[in-house]
Amino acid sequence: MATASSESQSEPGTGATPRRLGRYTLLKRVAKGGMGEVLLAATNGIEGAERPVIVKMIREEHRTDASFRARFLDEARVQAQLAHSGVAAILDATTDDATQEPYVVVEHVDGKNLGDVRSRALASGIKLEWAECVALAQLVAEALGHVHDRRDPSGQPLAIVHRDLSPQNVMVAFTGEVKLIDFGTARGQNRRCHTVAGVVFAKPGYVAPEVANGDSGDFRVDLYALGVMLWELCAGRRFLDGEASDHLAAVAAGGRDLPPIAESVGAPVRLDQVIAKLTAFDRDQRYPSSREAARELAMLLADAPSLAGGERGVRGRIAALLVRLFPGESSRFRREFARLVEDARRKLGSMPSNAVARVEEIEASPAAPAVDAASPAPGPAPAPEPALALPPEGSSDVLLGTRWRLIREIGRGACSVVWEGEHADLGTRAAIKVHPGGEGGRSRFRIESRALSRVKAPVVPRLQEAGVASDGRPFTVLELLDGETLEKWAEARTPMATDEALLVTRKLLEALEGVHAAGLVHRDLKPANVFCLRDGSLRILDLGIAKEADRAAEEDPPSGGALALHGTPAYMAPEQASGIADERSDIYAVGCILYELVARSLPFDAESELGALAAKAKGSPEPLRERVAPRPIPSEVDDLVLRALARHPSVRFATATAMREAIDGLLATPDRRRSRRRRLGFGALAAAMVASACLFALPQIPQTAALLARLGVGREAPTAVASPEPQRGLEALAAQVEPTPDDADPLASLPPEIAAEERALRDLEELDLREEPAEELDAIAATSDDEEEEATEAAEPPPKKKRARRREATNERRERRDTSRKEPAAGGSRKKGTSTKDSKDSKDSKDPKAKGSPAGKGASGKAPAKGDKRKSKKKGKGSDPDASG
Repeated sequence: MATASSESQSEPGTGATPRRLGRYTLLKRVAKGGMGEVLLAATNGIEGAERPVIVKMIREEHRTDASFRARFLDEARVQAQLAHSGVAAILDATTDDATQEPYVVVEHVDGKNLGDVRSRALASGIKLEWAECVALAQLVAEALGHVHDRRDPSGQPLAIVHRDLSPQNVMVAFTGEVKLIDFGTARGQNRRCHTVAGVVFAKPGYVAPEVANGDSGDFRVDLYALGVMLWELCAGRRFLDGEASDHLAAVAAGGRDLPPIAESVGAPVRLDQVIAKLTAFDRDQRYPSSREAARELAMLLADAPSLAGGERGVRGRIAALLVRLFPGESSRFRREFARLVEDARRKLGSMPSNAVARVEEIEASPAAPAVDAASPAPGPAPAPEPALALPPEGSSDVLLGTRWRLIREIGRGACSVVWEGEHADLGTRAAIKVHPGGEGGRSRFRIESRALSRVKAPVVPRLQEAGVASDGRPFTVLELLDGETLEKWAEARTPMATDEALLVTRKLLEALEGVHAAGLVHRDLKPANVFCLRDGSLRILDLGIAKEADRAAEEDPPSGGALALHGTPAYMAPEQASGIADERSDIYAVGCILYELVARSLPFDAESELGALAAKAKGSPEPLRERVAPRPIPSEVDDLVLRALARHPSVRFATATAMREAIDGLLATPDRRRSRRRRLGFGALAAAMVASACLFALPQIPQTAALLARLGVGREAPTAVASPEPQRGLEALAAQVEPTPDDADPLASLPPEIAAEERALRDLEELDLREEPAEELDAIAATSDDEEEEATEAAEPPPKKKRARRREATNERRERRDTSRKEPAAGGSRKKGTSTKDSKDSKDSKDPKAKGSPAGKGASGKAPAKGDKRKSKKKGKGSDPDASG
């Protein structure tokens, strides 16, 4: 790796900035520690595509110390094995060819460390909510889970332990991500030097008891440090109080336990339990794994209130906290970085890189084709840079002039090939996209490199490096994704349900929002350019023809009336063929993808690309309901697809966010319908139960009132059911005696003969009517005095009719009994059990020829009902009720 010559590099050890170091330009020093220093640097890329990175170097006075050098290289070896969003990625680790100076290039995190977050909160008086503290701890625990469980390519555990987890080594990005840094004291199986026994490198306030007692410990020392950091964030103060040596001695003896904090911060009591388990003195009492601790923290966070806008995501909560503590800080850093890059370019001249210097060198060489025959001959080519050592033998291919070996091809497009590559020094894997060496390939390379560097959200593969190989082929080194393209993913799920297709489209729109937020229009969205990760998220690939959204027309409009197509015609919006594209053009492509996922065919089927474009310009596609009939497609889904595929851009959704919100409404509609149907069903069931209860209770209301009245309960009956008749029978007698206890027999206070008769009447009421003799039935029927009422009773169900007749008969007997016991109105003597009216009734009943009692009729003077005669015959009795006596 060569270093460009400059006056600033004549003294590489001075640490002066700006200066060049390999493919990077050092801009300014960020921090300086006991072993090394950290500098902010920029990649030597195309103007406008420079990316900020962090360069770590050994301090000048320690570069000749073998132990410092070994520890420095071990940090790179350990951290290079980790690939997680919660760990700052190693981008490069090598030695400068000119100075033999080792350095490590680490991903730059646009944010603040956890110590700065806590200090700013204390200084500004902003209290950290317990939910924000738990969210930070959860992401740290997830990152530790990856670190502790990481294995080597053969499957053997690397047993990596950070051992210096502290707020200064946890970076919090403005986007809500949390990343671990500084693995200088980490332990792992791939280290080549080891810590001397008894030496504690961690910060005293976060040292676990076993480490304070001289034991190196295991992964649970990181859990202890995590528990202390969580407590400090919630409490707003340090756990370390007093001298560090006294604190370590107390921790080693088990005399420094973290006090409860949940009640004072308004958190659930379980917060104290989680902290106590993380920081238990006995390490066997701590969580058995970092992933289990992360799950426990996530469950605790589920009880936290949501943010003002309803946001409940962990990263959204952290991002809102950073904006509240550091308003405008991210924009200020970007402006500062741009100023530093411009200052370095002014002081050091142009910033050549593999991407620019090599292109200029190849174009200026005699072997390069002349652009114009009349142009003067190019001057002599500059002296070539020293060649890099090639990777070891045995690789399938080598990207000349780089440290990357090409292992296997994983994708191929119209103008590029994507390989899985491996770094010769670090052994890390990445996706290497190699472009052709012509002008078209270099143009797409420049566009894509700049576009990838502009997108900050994790919706596109992370750009790690950009350059030009020795053979003139531009290349970009991208994050290696684990999954498959949407094209392959959808093929295995045919046919796809409508809800599933909507969910996939929603995720695609979320990723597209990140691209549009960077001010870019993709212009070539299709299933082959959408990557589905194993965790369910999506990444958008191939930004080779992306353009700035605020430029409505192409940078190079087609000349001579020629048609220049930028994109895939099958998914291209109609206006894109004429050189106009904005965010709504990408919406059209999303509509094509959704249509294809549901129907397994494109909206416009044509034999040629021009035919498809012509069909799009003429009208709308066939509705989904007609294309996939007889499959049921909701009309709302059909309307959404047709709106996204509208011929005129003004009819489509204006933004990806608008279409995503419309899909959210469609996905929530079935739940609302099911809830409404459920409520209607429950309401109908309740109404039916109430109606049934009313129908059952209506015939029982008079019976219930009579029974309650006879028992002396509820003397004040409702007016709707109260009988207008005076008290009779048991009621009249019970009113003359003293009340009895609730558990006593109410008939015990009555005269014996009355009580016996009443019991007989009650037994008669409870007797099964089907076993009654026909004579008694006829006698009951004879008490009726209205033929129409008898006909109505005969139409009733037999049990109800029999109960009604029996009730009338027993009530009439009670009346006769009560009347016989009353005194005569004019002072005559009363005979026991008889009266004038009773005697007359008795005489009339005995003489069938008496007035009002013709022969063959009952006591009421009417013939028995026909139904009663049939019943008598059926029981083997005579048809004449008088003959039965």
